[in-house]
Amino acid sequence: LSLDLSLNLSLNLDLKLNLSLSLNLNLNLSLNLNLNLSLNLNLNLSLNLSLNIGLSLNLNLNLILNHNLNFNLNLSLSLNLGLILNLNLNFNLNLNFNLNLNLNFNLNLNLNLNLNLNLNLNLNLNLNLNLNLNLNINLNLNLNLNLNLNLNHNLNLNLNLNLNLNLNLNLNLNLNLNLNLNLNLIL
Repeated sequence: LSLDLSLNLSLNLDLKLNLSLSLNLNLNLSLNLNLNLSLNLNLNLSLNLSLNIGLSLNLNLNLILNHNLNFNLNLSLSLNLGLILNLNLNFNLNLNFNLNLNLNFNLNLNLNLNLNLNLNLNLNLNLNLNLNLNLNINLNLNLNLNLNLNLNHNLNLNLNLNLNLNLNLNLNLNLNLNLNLNLNLIL
């Protein structure tokens, strides 16, 4: 058994991914409003007008002729007028309201924010401390001791002490403080 197996595997994989994302917001809003308003007004107006006119005419005519003729005329007239008015009013109102609203909203938002923050903080602290201390101490000590001792059964002691103390203190303090603060903020 002879087996010759040759396997050549070449894999070339080139993967390129280009992703571009653009965001455009288009909002189309359509509003259809149909308003049907029906108003039915029925007005029944009944007007009853009664007019009564009573006219009474009494005419008495007495005519006397020679052969004794008596003529009496009595005339009575009554007039009654009745007026009846019936008014029917029908009012119909039909209101049709159609509202078509098309709203196209396109939002393209490009936001470029350039923030340059330059913070320069220069702190110059110059502290000059000059301390001049002049201390002059003059001490003058004059001691005069005069001792007269007489030993004759009488003791005479004379002590003279002179002390002169001069103290001169001169203190000169010079303090120079220079503070320079430069703050530049560019936003």
